[in-house]
Order: sequence, then C-alpha cells, then structure tokens
Amino acid sequence: LHDLNLELAPGIRFAREVSGRVDVVRRGRHLLSLSGLGPGEVQALERLVAEGAPSEELADLVLEIDGPAALAHWYGRVERLHGCGAVRETIRRGDCPVLHLDVIAPGGRVEPRSPGAGSLVLSRFAVIRREGSTMVAESPRSRMRVTLADADAAALLHRLSIPQTVGSLAPAVPGWTPTTLRSVLGALVAAGIVLHVDDDDRTEEDRSPTLRTWEAQDLQFHVHSRSGRHDRPVGGVLPFQGELEPLPALSPPRGTRRVALPAVDRDRIEAADPTLFQAMETRESRRPPFDRALELGELSTLLWRTARVRPERRWEGAPQEVLSRPHASGGATFPLEWYVVQGNVEGLGPGIFHYLPGEHALEEVVAGTGVVHELLASYGVDATGSARTVPVLLVLAGRFGRINWKYRSVAYALLLKEVGVVFQSLHLVATAMGLDGCPLGTGDDLRFARIAGLDSEAEAPVGEFLLGGIAGDGTGVRLRSCQASAS
Repeated sequence: LHDLNLELAPGIRFAREVSGRVDVVRRGRHLLSLSGLGPGEVQALERLVAEGAPSEELADLVLEIDGPAALAHWYGRVERLHGCGAVRETIRRGDCPVLHLDVIAPGGRVEPRSPGAGSLVLSRFAVIRREGSTMVAESPRSRMRVTLADADAAALLHRLSIPQTVGSLAPAVPGWTPTTLRSVLGALVAAGIVLHVDDDDRTEEDRSPTLRTWEAQDLQFHVHSRSGRHDRPVGGVLPFQGELEPLPALSPPRGTRRVALPAVDRDRIEAADPTLFQAMETRESRRPPFDRALELGELSTLLWRTARVRPERRWEGAPQEVLSRPHASGGATFPLEWYVVQGNVEGLGPGIFHYLPGEHALEEVVAGTGVVHELLASYGVDATGSARTVPVLLVLAGRFGRINWKYRSVAYALLLKEVGVVFQSLHLVATAMGLDGCPLGTGDDLRFARIAGLDSEAEAPVGEFLLGGIAGDGTGVRLRSCQASAS
C-alpha cells in the first residue's frame, strides 16, 4: 500500500509517566503500557500525537537515533498499538484524508495488498453505514473497519457493486492520481471490503461452500453478538444509565377489560406431574387441527407455570427493576410480553389478550373473531372450521427497550435465546398437562403490531406458539405409552 499515514485512532491519548513509561488510554480506559523506550521511539510517538507520519518515516527516525537493534522493538510496539486499536492507517490526498483503516479485533493487521490487474467487486458481506458523523464500511469476515472520509471513496464502492478493473474505475474519481486510486483499492482489498474476481467471474466467497450457505445479515448478526471480532462494547455495560430511565419490570396495563384467571392448585400439580424425563421423552410438536380447544383453567395453569411473577424472589440494588419468573432471562430483565390470541376459550370471548404476570390475569386488547381468524390465517392455520378445534396462539413480543437499556451487542441475541427457553418450557409444561403445542418459525410482526396497537420498534412479536387440547384422559394417554416403551 502506498501513501499510508500512521496516526492515532480517535479518542486515544498517550500519558507519559515520571518513570518514562507511556500509558495508552482511550476515553479514560487503560489499554496498554510501553516501557523501556529509546529517544528515537519517544520522538516517533510524539510524531504520532502531532499529525502522524508514514510508517517508513517513523521507522527511519527510530533507526537513525536508536540504532538498528531498536527497530525490532519498535515494530513490536506498533504491532501492539495496532492490536488494541490505538493507531490507524490513513490514506491522504494532499492534506485531506480519503479513508482510514482501523484494526477492530485481535489479529487484525494492515498488510499491503495489490489491487492487481484483474477485476474487483464489493464483498456481499460488506456493510456500509453511518457511525456518528462518518461513513464506515465493514465486513463480519474482517478484523478491520474502513472509515470513508471522502465522498469519492463512497462513490467508488457503489461502482464496485459490479466487477470493475482499476482502469474502468479511474473516470469515477477524476481528481485522484493513479497512485491514490490503487492505494485506496489496495486498502479495501486488505480490509476484505473488496474482493478479487477470478477468470470464472467468481470471488473466494462464491467458491467457498461454507460462505455460500451464510446470508449476509445472519453472519453480521452472529459476529456482532459475540466478542472477539469487533471493538464494540459487549454485555451489560448500561449504555443509557443516567441518560434514559429504564423501563419498569412489568409493562403498564393497557387493556379495556380485565379477566381474572382461575386459581391454580399447586399441590395437585406437584402430585400429578410426570417426571422431567417422561415429559421430555413424550414431547413432540403437533400443528392443528387439535382434538379440542383449551379450557380457561388449563390456560390459567399453563401461564402460571411458565410466565407468572414469583413474588417470593426479589433482587435488591440492581440498576434497573428486576424480578423473578419461572424461566431464565438475561440479567433478569424479562423483556418478553405474552399475548393470548384465541377464539374459543370459555369465559374469555374471541380476541387478543395481554397477560399480566404480576396479577396472574388477562386484559383484553382487541375483541372479535375477525382478528383471531386474520392472525391465525397469517400463520397458515385455518380457524374457520369446527369452533372446538380453534387453537390458542401465544405471541411472545419483545419489549426491546427493557433489554437494550442494559446490554450492548448481545441484547437481541439474548432476547432470542430467551424465546428458545420459553419454547422449551411451554413444550414440557404442555406435555405434562396433556396438551399439544407447536412453536412457529416466523410471523408477521407488523400485522400483529397494527392489530394490537403496538409501536413495532418498541415492542413486536419475536416468537409464537400454538396450543390445543388432546382428547381422552390428558397426560395418561401419552405417558403410559412412554412408560411401556421405557420398560
């Protein structure tokens, strides 16, 4: 790569101690310490602080003042500075930066790459977005991020949506010298944003059986919901503490009619329940038509066992209000709201009901058979036949602000993991109660939000589960079968 200028990354400062040690700090957080510095290395660091310089010039400065033996130490220090994201490489056109290259994960390194004489094309995994007041390009396959500081550099990426040679790209950036163009393309290749195209018009991504199976948004989501391949904060970092009030643990009531659910006999459940092994062995997913509709007492028991608030368990001193419920939740945030869509549970009337876990009650959100049929039809379920077979649809809606307030990078991943935990809980409890159930793979969150009157960016469905009854004597039918096969 030509014309690369080594500079301090944004937010980095060097703090020189009395002992001569230099601490590298980003926004108050210590990244690393450099000790045993020679006079030439100190001057090179001062050049970095002032305006930066080409890597070769800094190395020549160290060589001239500290001697050949110091070069290996200097290259090692630069490697460490790159590794913690303290320095960046910048391509300039005159006094104006064109793009910056930042290492965002351990192992990232700005290495010279030639754009070559063949064609280049934008990676299908590349993401171009705004970050603050700058435009950045990154890929979940790369350990570097490109900041586009020049409008022509952004236009260049647009042209690369189809294969282009260096020669065919030159007219798009008439103000650039051939050296600048090749340097920029080489940097984009080094960062994995742009790929070489082979004679068969394919890139390495096209040839790889593994990469071909990935959708771009899925790989991006996977990488950024884990640590190690990006430089964003991960985990319960409380990014909005002191700026936004956290949402309460329980969503405020919003319905028009309150329905108290029948009391649950805990002793009877403990006495009659099958073992965990039996429930797991007999669990299966079954779609409608079910044998019968649910009874109100069954719905009450199912919700009590899987979703109620357990008032006997509390945590004190947490930065946001937390509580305890029967299933696991990241940081005890419990961001899922439970909705019951039903058409034939006696005592309710057809419509959409919101579960109030602190009161173990339902509140009516929308009434009418029409909304039930519309929602079930959107999942491929026919609810227009025999009324007794109309299933209950449980809709789990993510209350995003509840978990986003605490977590960064992993918030949505934690939300989906919680949906999986709830699905297994529903399956096992339904099996123990002699009910049929089936989790659904996807749904129309905008349709549900419109019908239920939700702001889909604040709260929207992230999981759905169908429930129905089994004819006969409930758990005995399937559990006797399980015991017979086990014996």
